[in-house]
Amino acid sequence: MNYITRSKAIFIVVFLVTLTLAGKIIYTNNTARMQTVNQKNLDDIDTKISNITIKNKTLKQTNAVGLVYENWLKIEKIATDYKLQLTSAQTGGYKGQLNAWHGVLQGNAFLVLSAIKIIQQTTPLFVYEYNLHNEKISVNFSILGRNI
Repeated sequence: MNYITRSKAIFIVVFLVTLTLAGKIIYTNNTARMQTVNQKNLDDIDTKISNITIKNKTLKQTNAVGLVYENWLKIEKIATDYKLQLTSAQTGGYKGQLNAWHGVLQGNAFLVLSAIKIIQQTTPLFVYEYNLHNEKISVNFSILGRNI
């Protein structure tokens, strides 16, 4: 075997050995990294599921969200007490998992805002728009609750 052919053979063997070792190292490192990432993702998902389950049980046990029509009746009473105009609306700004009835509360700005503050202390209320003109205000809202 001449010198050039022998050196080419040695080069090819060294190249193949280097390539094989580099491939093995890359594969081993990538496999270990993927196992760590996958386990971390699974742990995160398990934690989120546990948290959601706990929140769901808590909501069911406490009945935190009242019936939507009972919540509406509370608003009607407060609006009457404050001498405000309450009207229902066909659509609203709330788009979530709970049921919602939509309405508009109008009157003196100070009285409407005071009533809204009182309503929000006892009832889930989503205020999504208001219009203020002089001392009069119109507040669009969605009252949240469950059907049954």
